[in-house]
Amino acid sequence: MKYTRIVPVFFAITALSLAGCETASVERPAGFLRDYSVLNEGTFFKQQFVARDADFSKYRSVKVVPVNFDYLMDKTVADPGDLEDLGRAFRKDIEKALAEKGFKVTQYPTKGTLILAVAVTDIEIPDRVFNAAKSLAPYGIGFIPTDTNGRTAFEGKFIDAETGRTVIEVAEKQSGSGSQINIKAMAIGGYMKFVNAEACFNGWSKQLAAMLDELKKQR
Repeated sequence: MKYTRIVPVFFAITALSLAGCETASVERPAGFLRDYSVLNEGTFFKQQFVARDADFSKYRSVKVVPVNFDYLMDKTVADPGDLEDLGRAFRKDIEKALAEKGFKVTQYPTKGTLILAVAVTDIEIPDRVFNAAKSLAPYGIGFIPTDTNGRTAFEGKFIDAETGRTVIEVAEKQSGSGSQINIKAMAIGGYMKFVNAEACFNGWSKQLAAMLDELKKQR
């Protein structure tokens, strides 16, 4: 009886160890943003810039352009078909998160519209073989701290549709599934190709929407 109680707990904790905790860090500049010297650690992202004189209260709609993959780092392992699917999912997550915060998602920017452009700059898949072996290892060995859950990085910017001025820039790299609670990633992220990357995209989408919503309320 004791054994049957311990086993589920063991695998649950192993899943948590594979998912990771707070993992945000700084990625080297990929070249997508306008000016990296203005980025500082912020409330919503590891690196962010907000134009101090921008009036965010006037923005009611956002156009989300297709995700850019032209700035990917050398370690990325994904074929064009994978990237197309990942980009479509990331864009959909962003649009959903913005809509939930009350912003109109539009394809026709006008006065009072922001254009959001994001670039995925790194996708390193988990070491699935090692993670599978670690989960089956004797008690204790599976908890050795090793970063084998992949990495994902992105850069993003909000641009005033009327003036063309960049008013927000952000950049961040995450290990594993990032800092968001994602049950699917906790369970299988370390063993699947892009589950952790998709969890990062979902978390960043919510952070982008929350950041814009907070700025709109403050200004």
